[in-house]
Amino acid sequence: MKKFLVLALVSIMSLMALCSCGSGSDGDSEAAAENSAKAITVDKDSNSVTIDCTVASSDDNKHWFIVNKDGSMAKNTVLVTDVSTDDFYNALAEIAGEKVWNDTDTTFESNQSINDLLAEGIGHDDFAKFDVTVSWDGNTYALDEVITNASFEGKEYDGNYDIAFAGNLDNQHKEKTGCITCFGGCYMGITSGYDTPMMIEYTPKNLPDDAETIVKVTYTLK
Repeated sequence: MKKFLVLALVSIMSLMALCSCGSGSDGDSEAAAENSAKAITVDKDSNSVTIDCTVASSDDNKHWFIVNKDGSMAKNTVLVTDVSTDDFYNALAEIAGEKVWNDTDTTFESNQSINDLLAEGIGHDDFAKFDVTVSWDGNTYALDEVITNASFEGKEYDGNYDIAFAGNLDNQHKEKTGCITCFGGCYMGITSGYDTPMMIEYTPKNLPDDAETIVKVTYTLK
């Protein structure tokens, strides 16, 4: 009888532990979703989406500009955000429709741009474009004011600083890099440059030193 009671007690404790783990996991997911929702604002009157970010690193050359904090590329980016790639995509779709360049699992080489692929007939050429501004503590900068020395293989970038609604959800769901915005043309970023080689590099500038400062990045439909 004692042996039965011990076994029963062990079983009950195991079930309680499993329930506790399950509820914790659900709680973490719910908290992440809530943080993502808090960190993004859609303004349909101004056709803009704003996300809250913080500075991850601004002291060396970069390719990644904004990555979700849980993405695999979060340690390689300038800014990190609580906003998930899905929430960001859906917010942009509210003001731009789903006018994306890539809605498949298209990839390309490091020296290619979205425009290069369009010349080959790959992707949608009617994708939405955004003007991007970056602001904190009452200061607002255009994208080209927080990026300097943009170049690829020694060739300086001389194009515009518009950002494409690249799409890339299929690739994000597979790879989970967390890429929100890449200045270089990219098949992972929900948004990216479109006239830049994928692995273009640049040096961030003018960004706050304080990693706790909220940096708001606004995407306004052109």
